[in-house]
Amino acid sequence: MSTKAMADPRSRSMAGWRSRLGVLASRGETSGPRVDEARAALSWWRLRAAVDREVASGLVDRHRADAVLDSLIGTEAAMST
Repeated sequence: MSTKAMADPRSRSMAGWRSRLGVLASRGETSGPRVDEARAALSWWRLRAAVDREVASGLVDRHRADAVLDSLIGTEAAMST
């Protein structure tokens, strides 16, 4: 696991991160820190979509779901029980 802080994936929409990754690839940049950042953000958005489906089904509390997602990007120091 990388110790580098990643950009907040919420700073762009999922479509925005996809576009960024596409632009980087179109310029021949297929590896490196900016590509890694975009891929990590897209991974977070895919996870967010799955969690949102569970929240919508009523099986997961929205506050708990947000806390878990925030902990993945380091915006919350620790989850409270």
